[in-house]
Amino acid sequence: MNPNSKYHVVSGAYHIATRRDITLEAFLGTCVGVAISDPVNGVGGLIHLLLPEPVSQTSIDTPEKYASTGLPIFIQALLDSGAETKNMTATVAGGALIRPISRQDIYLNIGGRTAEVALNLLQSVGIHVETAETGGFTTSCLELDLSTFDTRILPSFDETETRSLSFTPPTADEIRTAVERLSPIPQSVLCIMNMLDEDRFNFTEIADEARKDQVITAKTLHLCNTAIFSCRRRIDSLDDALILLGQDAFYKLIISAFINRFFEQSDAGYSLCKGGLYHHAIGTALIAEKLSEFTQTISPATAYTAGLIHNIGMVVLDQYMANAFPLFYRGLQKKDSNILSVEKEILGVHHCEVGAMLCSLWGFPDNLTRVIACHHTPDAAPSHTDLISIVSISDFLMTQFHTVQELSPLSLGDLEHQLSYIGFSLDRLVELIDMIPIQFFGNTQREPVRLA
Repeated sequence: MNPNSKYHVVSGAYHIATRRDITLEAFLGTCVGVAISDPVNGVGGLIHLLLPEPVSQTSIDTPEKYASTGLPIFIQALLDSGAETKNMTATVAGGALIRPISRQDIYLNIGGRTAEVALNLLQSVGIHVETAETGGFTTSCLELDLSTFDTRILPSFDETETRSLSFTPPTADEIRTAVERLSPIPQSVLCIMNMLDEDRFNFTEIADEARKDQVITAKTLHLCNTAIFSCRRRIDSLDDALILLGQDAFYKLIISAFINRFFEQSDAGYSLCKGGLYHHAIGTALIAEKLSEFTQTISPATAYTAGLIHNIGMVVLDQYMANAFPLFYRGLQKKDSNILSVEKEILGVHHCEVGAMLCSLWGFPDNLTRVIACHHTPDAAPSHTDLISIVSISDFLMTQFHTVQELSPLSLGDLEHQLSYIGFSLDRLVELIDMIPIQFFGNTQREPVRLA
């Protein structure tokens, strides 16, 4: 790793290392971060906690997500790495109520309960808490410098930053040109989407269509052997993928391969590092798939696809957002603001409008077009409301409770109202948060964000 590089710890994970020129970081909203170090023995680490305790017995597969189970594992790993409890000091951050604050936020107080469990556990094992800054109303970043074992709790964005305050928004013609310049959707993928929309699930035809595009085939085989679609043996052909993974997973592979190819055209405007939009898309897709299995009103394959492409308009706007970032972030902090109004104010257009332009250009099926155009305003959608609600809630969960690379806080309006569309009550929100597929997002190294 390069000197002064940042190592990003995603929610539901931890990282431990001996003294070196690396800074561990975790971006925290409602999540809670705990940094523990033993400078005497030169060992330190950081854990990023999502919830206070496991929701059910099935949650035990990912114990690092929860303060009650993950923190003991983290502490033991530090001891196994040579740290001693008597030398350990801890810093705790996060657990915020992210604006706009609603009745349900105060009622649930998930972040506050996670912080409380973490602090009580640290006290019970005799680890001194040097600094604890939890609660509040904004996202923060917890850093642990492994060269000095100093910790810092910073706002996610420096309000004093003056970069690009003279930003010139793109013209309507420039936006249209950017849309048209984007690599078009492969015909094979469009055929597959139309098969799904028309309930013609012929997997032989799907495989045949995928073989027509060498890039899609190559990316499909690459994804076969990653954590998201891991199999016990290496997969080297589309036929093997179909046989070993099954039809549903095979379809997801084909669509995910296309989206991966598409999101590679984005950089780091909306996100803290390259790849953030794609991670968000995959997470939203996986949650939407699970919700559809619960509601049984939408096919899981349709829900997965809709979740995967819901923010496709951001790929076009990402190039402009990189320079407009300070204005974008500050706009989101204003009372009653939302991402669409801030985008419109700064860029003259928002990502749902641009996504709809892409849908028209590429001939997307109507149900997917509605999701892309209305996932922030589901009540205004004229049709496909079940699918739009599923994707809206999934998008909300990924943005609000899985602060990884995204810097765009999201309000779904009356969350309780949206949950009722899919048969959930507010009391079951923690179950939904537990659906966030943190096991697929490994920690990542990144260079510091350039702010000048």
